[in-house]
This record gives sequence, C-alpha cells and structure tokens, in this order.
Amino acid sequence: MGEQRSVVCPDCRTWRRIMGDTDLKIREHQVADRLADGGEHSLCPGSNQPVIVDIDVRRWQLRQDRMLRDAMPPENRRGTRGFCKPAPPPAPSPVHLIGVSRA
Repeated sequence: MGEQRSVVCPDCRTWRRIMGDTDLKIREHQVADRLADGGEHSLCPGSNQPVIVDIDVRRWQLRQDRMLRDAMPPENRRGTRGFCKPAPPPAPSPVHLIGVSRA
C-alpha cells in the first residue's frame, strides 16, 4: 500500500504520480519547459487525465524477466574464477635495519 504509483504523462513526457484508488488519474501538474523559458505557470493538458490499466500482470512480469535475461549474455551471469596473488618474497633483512650502514 505504501508504494507510489506513477506513469509518464502523454503530453509533457515526464513521470507523474497517479492519484486515486479506483478512479485513477494523473496528478495535476505544471508544464515545466514553459517555466524554464520564463513563461507563466500553466497546467499541462495531461493533468487529471484518466489512467486505464489494461495489462495482465503475469504476462507483463514474464516479458520483463525475459528481457532482463536476454539483455545479459550468459558469460556475464556466471561467477568468475578467483585468482590468488602470489605471496611477496620475505624481506632480506629486518625493517629496522634497512638503511643503516654496517661498519
């Protein structure tokens, strides 16, 4: 129940929230590009348009899963083989003696 339902407005092509529980409508909104050009606030013609959901959810989910599976080649879906770094050789002398001249 807590999820935000949204849809792309067919007129201004931006994502907008859907309002209502049974009578779904696109939320009233302004046309953003007119504001960027220095124009006045004006309602988008897509405001308050009814939203009709006419898809079968199971078919849609299967299609989405298939598109995701086909978008990624099999070699990317498998785990890669791990490679171990070789151990560094031991230091030739103790660290506290490096740089000290022996006379």
